[in-house]
Amino acid sequence: MNPLDFVSGPPNLYIFQKKSNKTNFGGVLSIIYGIIMIIITIYYIFDFKNTYLKDSYTVQSFTRWTKKTIEHANEEEKNNYSQNINFKIEFKDPAFMSLDRIGIYKKYTTDKFPNPFVHSTDNFPTLYLGYKCQDQDCGDYYQNLDRYETNFTFSLLYDGFTLDHQNNDKPIQKGGTFSMEYKINLNQVTTIDNVWKQIIYKEKKGYFHKDYADSAFYIDEFKKREEKFFTTLTDDEYKNILIFCYLSIELNNNNIVEYTRTKKSILTLFANVCSLFSNIYFIMCFIAKYYSKNFDNYKII
Repeated sequence: MNPLDFVSGPPNLYIFQKKSNKTNFGGVLSIIYGIIMIIITIYYIFDFKNTYLKDSYTVQSFTRWTKKTIEHANEEEKNNYSQNINFKIEFKDPAFMSLDRIGIYKKYTTDKFPNPFVHSTDNFPTLYLGYKCQDQDCGDYYQNLDRYETNFTFSLLYDGFTLDHQNNDKPIQKGGTFSMEYKINLNQVTTIDNVWKQIIYKEKKGYFHKDYADSAFYIDEFKKREEKFFTTLTDDEYKNILIFCYLSIELNNNNIVEYTRTKKSILTLFANVCSLFSNIYFIMCFIAKYYSKNFDNYKII
């Protein structure tokens, strides 16, 4: 017996409807797929145009925790971990001290620093601020402590920079001045420990250009300690120098902020669109296969 005898209607009509049904569903999916792809392509084109005109680079940053020190860095990296920076200490005139009696000295010595002075960021010496006494026992300093205001303010100024992530040449623009202000009490010895924060900036330029790498430094924080007992040193002129403040800067290589940037390209747009094409095509194929297996009204039982 012919199985088609149980099917109502002419056999040719049944076969035509079955094929027509499958063909219509596949065509609808193809149209939906095409519309989605057109919308996505238009969106990416406009998004790329708007963002590219404003920002030509994609920038990423992260904090790098490392135990690498300058001694362990290779020769190419050493330039990124060390720079010569101009420093200057500005004093606000205290009530009883003439500024020409205040000097900047290297710790444990009577070697006086010029002001301003230049030094490397990876080997900043511990300085002290000293008062050159008029007599051997520094009586002029002690006598005036009870008579005048003993709060003393000074500032440490050093070379600054700005970050311009979209600059085509150099994202780290050196220039300007950063300043740290300290307020101490001249009745005691104050120790100020500053911590350098380091920024490293890298960019892959491609095969025909040299890669960009630069770094910058700024004082992230400082800690202050105070002691009651003064120390004096005698210089070549047999004048005592009374130390009232120590000043240090330490470079923390264990905590570095690193920036990387990538120039936006039209090829990135094509890659993103093609990736979406393949993913959505896979979804459409899955839907068509699922419908064919579960919702075909013309199956023969």
